[in-house]
This record gives sequence, C-alpha cells and structure tokens, in this order.
Amino acid sequence: ICGVLHAAGILDDKSLLDMDWSSFELVMASKVEGARILHELTKGTEMDTFVLFSSGSSVFGNVGQANYAAANAYLDSLAHHRRIQGMPGLSINWGPWAEVGMAATLDAATFEKTGLGLIKPKHGITILQQCMVQQSSPQVVISLVSWSKFLGRMGKNVPALFSAIAA
Repeated sequence: ICGVLHAAGILDDKSLLDMDWSSFELVMASKVEGARILHELTKGTEMDTFVLFSSGSSVFGNVGQANYAAANAYLDSLAHHRRIQGMPGLSINWGPWAEVGMAATLDAATFEKTGLGLIKPKHGITILQQCMVQQSSPQVVISLVSWSKFLGRMGKNVPALFSAIAA
C-alpha cells in the first residue's frame, strides 16, 4: 500500500436541540469508524500518504452540522496523532465543491450568501496533489472565502483567528 485516501461522509443536518445520539452515530460511522479502521490497519506499513477528507465545518462551524463538525474534528485530530507517531497523516478541511460531493445538489447562490465559494473539481484535484506532495502540516484548510461576507454574518462576534486571516 502506497497510501490511503479516506473520503467517506454522510450528512444528517438538524438543529442541536433536535439532534439525538443516533444522528451522531449515523454521521460518525463513515468518518470516525472508517478512519479509525484504516489507521489501525496501516499502523505498521511504510506508506507515502494517509489523507483524510475533512470539512471546513470543523474549523468554521456550520448551522445544523454539530455532528458533522465533530466527526471531521476527529479526522483532524487523527492526522495530528499520526504525525506525532511518525506516520503520514494529512487532514484537508475542504470547503464546498461544485459539481461533485455533498454540496453538488445545492445552489451556488446559497454558499455565496455565506461568503463561501465552490471549489471546481479540476482545481480541487490540483490542490489535493499539491497538498499530498508538500505535506508540511498535518492539517490544512482549503476554502474559497469572501472574508467581508463571511465575517459580516458574525456581527460583532468575529473570532480573533478569522479577523487575523482576513486582514
């Protein structure tokens, strides 16, 4: 095995008040359990890469996706853990993609209102290749962001990290 790409996922969006444990289990099954099994099976192997397709939701948050954000935060932590152990590990916190993936069926205007742009598949593959070659960090966020729109939705409660990045 030269490498692993883990790109599984499922959504079960709902408000936190309406979310029950079964909603967490559903979303975590493919992300958390899948990644955990791949990690266990590849511990002693000499691989070049171990890439986890995480989501920007674990960094930015997203309404109705507490379960999805938690599952992706696990992937982010697993990549850091693997690196500390001397194994390859890269978690890519992807923003929404156009044409393919979970966001493909949604209207681009919906994302534009939030300040997030859609990543074209050809561009995403190019970025993925660059990330796999460089792998200088165990975690990287790849998202097209209009910072004025994105931060504008937060009013006066803009996290310092986002203010610093936008500047």
